Amino acid sequence: MIPVVLRCGEMVADLVASVDTGASYCLFEGAYAAKPGLDLIAGALTRFRTANGNFEAYGHEVDVEVPGIVSHSLVYFVADPAICKNALSTSRRRATRPRAGDG
Repeated sequence: MIPVVLRCGEMVADLVASVDTGASYCLFEGAYAAKPGLDLIAGALTRFRTANGNFEAYGHEVDVEVPGIVSHSLVYFVADPAICKNALSTSRRRATRPRAGDG
């Protein structure tokens, strides 16, 4: 687990996340969207399909800070509050939306 700061303007959300080398996108718990002042459902709705099931998430562009790195990225906040996962992708995709069913 590594410390992560999600920044939108002057507002921030501090959290810890795992690094998922197999993930195509960064995914965070939906509750973290409000901390940097984002309206969760105002983001781009995307449906993700994984080996463990399907879920919906909303994409928002934010600055992602991890020790030594700052990147402007499109990240996704999971809609279902029962899904507690914060995962950083090592993919080089930045500020782009996934294709339908990609995730």
